[in-house]
Amino acid sequence: FAAVFYGCSSLTSVVIPEGVESITGLAFTDCASLASVTIPASVKSIEDLAFWNCTGLTSITIPEGVESIDPGSFWECGNLTSVTIPNSMKSIGYGAFSGCTKLLNVYCHAQEVPSTGEMVFDDSIYGSATLYVPTNSLENYKAANPWSNFYKIVSEDEAGIALPSATDGIVEVYTLDGQCAADLRKGINIVRMNNGATRKIYVK
Repeated sequence: FAAVFYGCSSLTSVVIPEGVESITGLAFTDCASLASVTIPASVKSIEDLAFWNCTGLTSITIPEGVESIDPGSFWECGNLTSVTIPNSMKSIGYGAFSGCTKLLNVYCHAQEVPSTGEMVFDDSIYGSATLYVPTNSLENYKAANPWSNFYKIVSEDEAGIALPSATDGIVEVYTLDGQCAADLRKGINIVRMNNGATRKIYVK
């Protein structure tokens, strides 16, 4: 049902169960304390304003399988710094990440550039945020709006993002917001190796 958790200001974490195919419109709007969302691979769409004004979110990983983000889905998530978009993504609606003025890293793994509405990202981030895209799609992103607005567009090869097959020697795992994690999580992980080196590892 739409708006099922609308305004639940004390809600801090959500694990959406496997089998759910859509996160309905306004589902978590104004859940200001929501800091952690786990979305299963069964989800195909995130509907209008689903996470509008969830100011507790600092990062979001949208899993492989999700094909569309509807208008305003993450509008005014003002503390969001990192977004991971899967290869399966086909369309991102109007204003999906508008008002996310602290966004620093956008990891878009879609080989085909997703279609977008207007004002998908806040204009204020283009000079400071980095867009990471598949190496063989780099030129396509540079030629397509709004992706071309990013001042810094980096291929995954250039960014040194490795696949989780090369995990021997990991001694510590951190999330993008600097929290220590027990194991590799979906999306981008920062890891410290036993030789002291630091690497990024991407988990689908």
